[in-house]
Amino acid sequence: MPHMKPPLTHFLCLPLVTEASKPQLQASLRKFSSEVLDAAGDDTAVVIPEKAIRPVGTLHLTLGVMSLMSTERVERASKLLEQVDLLQMLRKADMRTSQPDAGSDPAGHASQDEAKGSDLVSPLMVTLSSLVSMHAPKRTSILYANPTDTSNRIQPFCMSLRETFEQAGFLAADDRPLLLHATVMNTIYATDRRSRGPNRRGKGLGNRGSSERGHGMKKGKLTIDAAELIHRYKGYEWAKGFRIEKVAICKMGAKKSIDQDGNAVEEYEEITSRSLP
Repeated sequence: MPHMKPPLTHFLCLPLVTEASKPQLQASLRKFSSEVLDAAGDDTAVVIPEKAIRPVGTLHLTLGVMSLMSTERVERASKLLEQVDLLQMLRKADMRTSQPDAGSDPAGHASQDEAKGSDLVSPLMVTLSSLVSMHAPKRTSILYANPTDTSNRIQPFCMSLRETFEQAGFLAADDRPLLLHATVMNTIYATDRRSRGPNRRGKGLGNRGSSERGHGMKKGKLTIDAAELIHRYKGYEWAKGFRIEKVAICKMGAKKSIDQDGNAVEEYEEITSRSLP
């Protein structure tokens, strides 16, 4: 029998929903939804299933996925996050953007000389912009917003953090380069999985028989022609200049609940997190 991979249970991420970003993300997703869900009378519109659009509370940047099948493994991964020197990782990310060959320690351990430096590290400020396809734009199942920061630290910081968890044996093996992305649409979450041709309203949905890879999806999936959407949202800012507040380990599978204002929300459960400066 072929070796069965253990199921993925958790993921390491940077949550994107903060007090500053939430109103911006809500407004942007409302705009996006209004354009792709209600296209009656527009034969050129792209129509996307409502379930495919990700709820605000689920937005994050994934650094890696994990299979933590025991309480011990969960506790050990949580302890690693507690112990890693995030402040030093941010310092080193800053050094790597100005001095490419920094020779940094991925675990973030400071040298004596570096430790003499200031404890002050500027916040990691991020803007989510544009709409990018995970696959060929004319036949895609995943669309995402691109995260950028003016200091260019987010990529090296996340790579160092991912490497630390990889070396400790917590992240599932993945040889692909780290692609930071905030998923806006993923048709795997759409409930209508019937095979379909072009939607009667316009460009709409393709069939679900595609064999394209996308985030480990092995079953056939709905695809859309997103070329016009991608052009329309080029340069669009979903949320601008907000601070990344923490690193978190979350459980797979977003959960629905009711918030304090009585609104239905969908979020991933955090098992532990660490604040960023």
